[in-house]
This record gives sequence, structure tokens and C-alpha cells, in this order.
Amino acid sequence: MKSPNFLLKRLFLFLGIYLSCLALFYTSGLKEKTADLYRSQASWFFASFANGGIVEFNKDVTADKRFDTTVILISEQQKAKAIQKAKKAGLTQIKIKRTKFPMNTWNFAILPFLFFIALVLTSPIRWKDKLIALVLGLLGIYLFVLFKQWWSLLLKYSENYNRFEVGINSEIGFKCINYFYNIIAFPFFGLMFAIVLWIFLCMEKIHISQGTSTQTQLV
Repeated sequence: MKSPNFLLKRLFLFLGIYLSCLALFYTSGLKEKTADLYRSQASWFFASFANGGIVEFNKDVTADKRFDTTVILISEQQKAKAIQKAKKAGLTQIKIKRTKFPMNTWNFAILPFLFFIALVLTSPIRWKDKLIALVLGLLGIYLFVLFKQWWSLLLKYSENYNRFEVGINSEIGFKCINYFYNIIAFPFFGLMFAIVLWIFLCMEKIHISQGTSTQTQLV
């Protein structure tokens, strides 16, 4: 049986590691560097989206400190229409209306990684098992974040289907996409996903010391 002292020690250890990670990222510039890395990775994965979408992830340059990234959407279909329209009008330049939306990569992607790292480092398991859990768990969170980003792009394209002709052209389908996105985009859901991974990867390996005790057996 887990003793209250053991649980308290682990809780304080977890908070110490987690808060230390947050402080490190905020004070060392790692927060900005991970945002740059995320934009680079997302741009590589989603430059070409679904059936003609074109996506850019740029650093946010507005004064709004809540966001660090601006996502820009256009499509091949939209470009083709603009070119055709310009040719009919005898124009040599085209104008394409882009859709932009801001995002906070810290809340969207980075926090679940730090939360999971703190959980694993707090766990009373062998360092070999911690390393395995970290590799598998961080990979799982990475895939989850990519899926969440993909779903958000599907939502935005479907919301503007008449402009882009990319995504889902169905009111019911759009409502389902939006409903599911509202669940997975909530920051607490990402932390819960990290907890589920931790339970799956670490719980069976946790060893709790019961201390030393002696028993005298009468023969």
C-alpha cells in the first residue's frame, strides 16, 4: 500500500521537476527556440495539405503576446481560379486572399512534452525503463500533436471550403470536425493524454519500497 509520505514526496518531486522545466524554458530562450522548431516541423509536414491545400507557419509579428505563430492558408484550386480570372481580365498579376489564424505553440504542443517528462522522471522505476518510457512516450505525444495540427487545418479548410475547395464540404461533417477539435485542442486534454501514456508505459514497472521490517516466526 502506498504510504501518504511516499505520495507526497513524489508529488513535490514532480512539481519541482515540472516547474524547473518551465522556468528553464522561460529564462533560457528555449521557449522561442522550440516555437521556431515547431514552425519548421509543421511547415515541412503540412506544406501540402489534403487535396490542394498550401500551408505556411510563420512567426507572429503582431503585438498580441498570447500567440507566437501565424498560420496562413491558400490552395491550388484558389490559385488556379485567380490565374484564370486574371487572364480573362487581361491582368499580369493575381491577388489571392489568404486565410490567417494565430496559434500558441506553447499551449498547443510544448506543454504536454514537459508534463510527460516530469511524470517519467518522478516515477520510481529503473533508469533504463525511464529512458524507454521517454522515447516511446515523447514519440506518442509528437504523433498526437501532429494529428491535432492536421485536424485543426482540416477544420479551417472545411470552414472556408467555398474559397479553397479543400476539406469537408458538408455542414454535418464540419460540425463533427469542430466538435472533436474543441475536445482535443483543450490544453487539459493534452495533459490527460500524457498521463494516459505514463500509466501505460510506467505504471506496471513502478516499485514502491515498503521499508524494512522484521518478523519473528515461532517454530
